[in-house]
Amino acid sequence: MTWLKREAGINEANERFATDMLRDGKPINEIMRYSRLAEDTIRSLAKSLGVAVI
Repeated sequence: MTWLKREAGINEANERFATDMLRDGKPINEIMRYSRLAEDTIRSLAKSLGVAVI
């Protein structure tokens, strides 16, 4: 597996994790901490899900 494919897989897993946390109503700072995603990425996910961000 190439480095880029591995990195893409990790990012996809982090986005799924963040999506679950958004659906559970977790605050954005907690999602950032555990998913290691940037705030703008999480806000974009929230917007696509129609979920309010705390």
